Amino acid sequence: MADIEVIEPQPAATDHVIPLPGPHPKPLDFERAELQWMHYGDMIRILGTIVVVVGHVSDMMLYAGHDPGSLNGPGTYNWHVLNVWDAMTRWAVPIYIMLSGSLLLDPNRVESPSKFYHKRLMRIGAPLLFWSLFFMWVDVYFTGWRAVHDTAFEVKKTFEWTFLGEKHWSDFWQLLPWGTHTRWEWFMYLVFYNPKAAWINLLKGEPYVHMHFIFRIAGLYAFTPVLRVCLRHVPRKMVIATVITMLALSSADSVANNITGTELSAFARFIPFLGYYLTGYLLRNVVITGWKLLGCWIGLFASIAALVYGEDFLVQHYVIDAGLKSISGPPSMNMLLYDFLSPVRVIMAIFAWLVLVNLFRNPMPVGKWGKSIIRFWANTTLGLYLIHPLFREILYLQAPMWTHPYVEHILKMHGSPYFHKVQTVLTQWTLNGLNSTWPTVWKGVPFDTALVYVPSLIATILIMRIPYVRRIAG
Repeated sequence: MADIEVIEPQPAATDHVIPLPGPHPKPLDFERAELQWMHYGDMIRILGTIVVVVGHVSDMMLYAGHDPGSLNGPGTYNWHVLNVWDAMTRWAVPIYIMLSGSLLLDPNRVESPSKFYHKRLMRIGAPLLFWSLFFMWVDVYFTGWRAVHDTAFEVKKTFEWTFLGEKHWSDFWQLLPWGTHTRWEWFMYLVFYNPKAAWINLLKGEPYVHMHFIFRIAGLYAFTPVLRVCLRHVPRKMVIATVITMLALSSADSVANNITGTELSAFARFIPFLGYYLTGYLLRNVVITGWKLLGCWIGLFASIAALVYGEDFLVQHYVIDAGLKSISGPPSMNMLLYDFLSPVRVIMAIFAWLVLVNLFRNPMPVGKWGKSIIRFWANTTLGLYLIHPLFREILYLQAPMWTHPYVEHILKMHGSPYFHKVQTVLTQWTLNGLNSTWPTVWKGVPFDTALVYVPSLIATILIMRIPYVRRIAG
């Protein structure tokens, strides 16, 4: 038996494949949609979301700045371990894009453009709008990490303005009715002046660190109907050559952007990802077995190792030797290889795709109920992806003041050794917050991942059960 075969999708009997030179092309049948079910889709979505959460909880300390002598700064043991954790997750977002291409560019999907756009808008329109605005608020008024105060209001920097940055939210209600400022001044300050950086990040297509994905996928959706038509007529060899060229140019552009420190706006963020999108289509039916599958596993681990050691070198040269205290994310030279389209990540994504597709190509032997659970779980992944940074930030920051009386009550209770461990966790959250290096970096990453993933999953399920509101879960 051959180790690898490509299953070419066969047109149905009603198909009319029209050659390009034909002077009178026949119209496409927009109502036929005999779809090929891809069993690997659900498991890739579930695993991909878990891996994304692992990467994002690792990022919190990987990029954090620290004073000399800190246990968590660049070049420390903890940092190197976090770099390993993070590198192992860097295939997840490209895999999401490839999975979308695999499913949406299915040659048997022949629906009208208007029907396609309506379905996609209903799926991502409300999430894009709601979560962009919500995380802009989180970015400025909860974490305060990117708050920028307008200089025109600096002269009016009374207690009424500064309480926002100092998080004295309990004093907000004491200021009604609006202190010495008019309601219009409050509106302008709260919505436009204080969150200036948040509006700029929205224009970049990254109102929060994870929201870039939905802007990219929206752009890919916009061109999907025309891509389907092209793929029905263009020879496969030409598509392969085009995709290789796209990925090569996108990787070169990634390196150039990290050198120059430039980024695309929200309107063009999707363009470099067209290569991933079409790669998912090309590799949707590739079956690999035996030694070639083993070779893909080796290639995946080798790309992870290249990412780990490559970033060790870059951070040593551009951060530690340069005397900097912290790392700046892409686009930057110190995180060049972590960029979505760096040459290493492109190779990693392709190997990861081949491995996962061939692991989960056949239905899972879990019975009817098991399949229903997997299907339901997979449907939560977009909402979970969108909401999970909120729980990450809640844990990373110290417990809010309003929780302290409840925490103190729990700490005074007596119970089993397991309950004592819960009290220890609550104490850590109250005093220092919870991050991926506590209690140790090897235990902290999976523990922090569980503390973020499980509440995110529960919140997503609850949102999906509320009429109208469930739209924001995708």
